[in-house]
Amino acid sequence: MSDLETRLTEAFQGDVARRDVDDFLTGVRRGSRVRRARRNAAGAVTATVAAVALVAAFASAHHGARSAPPVHQPTTSVSLPPGATSQVLDVAITPAAVLRLTTNVGCVGCSTVWERTEAGGWQHLFDFRGRAAYGGKVDPLFGPVDYLQMAPDGRNGFAWGARLWSTHDGGHTWQLVTDGPGDRTDRGHWTWSGPHAAWSVYDGRLLWRTALGSDSWHLVDPPEIGTVVGVLPDDRVVLLTYPGEGTQGRLVYGSGTSWRNIGLPCAGGGPHLDDPTPSPVVHGTRVFAVCGRRIETTDLDGPARWTVLGTFTGSVQALLPLDDRRVLVQTREVAVYDDQGAHPVDLRPAPGEQLLRISTESYTLGTGKTLRESAWVVGMEGSLFSSADGGSTWTRVE
Repeated sequence: MSDLETRLTEAFQGDVARRDVDDFLTGVRRGSRVRRARRNAAGAVTATVAAVALVAAFASAHHGARSAPPVHQPTTSVSLPPGATSQVLDVAITPAAVLRLTTNVGCVGCSTVWERTEAGGWQHLFDFRGRAAYGGKVDPLFGPVDYLQMAPDGRNGFAWGARLWSTHDGGHTWQLVTDGPGDRTDRGHWTWSGPHAAWSVYDGRLLWRTALGSDSWHLVDPPEIGTVVGVLPDDRVVLLTYPGEGTQGRLVYGSGTSWRNIGLPCAGGGPHLDDPTPSPVVHGTRVFAVCGRRIETTDLDGPARWTVLGTFTGSVQALLPLDDRRVLVQTREVAVYDDQGAHPVDLRPAPGEQLLRISTESYTLGTGKTLRESAWVVGMEGSLFSSADGGSTWTRVE
């Protein structure tokens, strides 16, 4: 999800049916260069913002997970219908591997998970396809899954689009989630994982939590509902909220039973229709945010103050955290910001292409294995970049 999607949802809330908004946003994602004005966390953030309080938390009955559609090995060459999109959508690093998500690569009407090989290729792991994956009619122009997110342990993870899916074996097999946020058949999921728990916002209105390894979710009642921008190392969720129309945004973070908050560094630093500023992003307990022409940071476990890392000219298209000290910032150029200022890097997307998602080895719990490529970034048009030195230099992979 991007800032464009968030701002449209906020503007249309209560006036336009959610299905209409999702259909429009799906079309925006599927080919238009204006489809993403941004929003991240852990590289690209969260679900739809809505200034609607949650109903009281209640325990939901566990429906159990239905069997996933059968795995189909992709063919080496397929004929796509006119207008179909075939590209990389997302990337995720686990402690032992790199996974990417594609649409219509080697098959039609599918989304596919691949694993990076030692030789630098991609090994097919799983296809999301068929009516069950779409929750209805199959769309040959674009696969049913748009996003991929793996937990720091590398075993558990989630994928979502039309439906919400989970994996407990590192992405080799996937199951439909039918409890909690998975008990839906339309788009509107956004899921984040911590070391031991995962959080999911559905439709900007409902916040759910589950223990990793389980597909049984329970509803949580935060003081304000918003978008999930990250999960802290102790599994607390971080929400970006706006208490009222025209008010300055703030971050609300907590475990589900206790909550704290901190205001954004300046007014206007969030997803509004008239403000394309990227949402804050989280890595560890560190938050990075755009304020005017400044990149600022704060530690949610430290004093409640923001520190300026540097300034920029133009507008920020992407804000992607490399680790808890450095953030990748895309303006006219791409630079890494840390406490020493801005450092230009050689990451060069195509003209007009916006960087969307980032996954780094520093996010994982680690296993002692050293990955050859420790940071990955995917762009709006499917460009895929990797870095072997933590983000200082970059190579275009696709």
